Amino acid sequence: SHSTGTVNGSYHSVGGLVGSNYKGSVTTSYSSCTTNGAWSVGGLVGNNEGDIATCYNAGAVNGDIGVGGLVGGNLSSITMCYSTGPVTGKGDVGGLVGFNTSTNKKTTIYGNTGVSFWDLETSGQSSSAGGTGLTTVKMQTPSIFFEAGWDFMGEAENGTEDIWWIPEAQSYPRLWWELILEN
Repeated sequence: SHSTGTVNGSYHSVGGLVGSNYKGSVTTSYSSCTTNGAWSVGGLVGNNEGDIATCYNAGAVNGDIGVGGLVGGNLSSITMCYSTGPVTGKGDVGGLVGFNTSTNKKTTIYGNTGVSFWDLETSGQSSSAGGTGLTTVKMQTPSIFFEAGWDFMGEAENGTEDIWWIPEAQSYPRLWWELILEN
């Protein structure tokens, strides 16, 4: 699935595709929305308490607290995702993830972010509560993702599901089904 356009929220859990992912799964999806909200604002998911895998965000994200290029607040799992959109906020702002912990009475919950990236230059963010920041040139270099274990079309070393591809000209990874839509 994917989303385009503009999403505006005045409270919390505002996402370009999903507001709050509670024990669900968001996979092979992307957003290119402009997303605006108050807190727990993410380009793809506002508040994550489920699993997010093989997704990306290319839209702008604006908020106050807990603002992330991909996810505003992550209290569960993000794997093999990236974000390239500009991110602005006042506190707990990250290129990929705004915040990664929550304390509820006596328990602290920690989110986990694995082999995921954000573009340092296009996001305007030098830090994130999860993921690895890369320059635009590195974000558009297929070997970076291949070496991180991402499964690309036409290779079997990282799996045979063929989840990602990169257009011939310098560009970011795209989902396999986007190639089908373009043809």
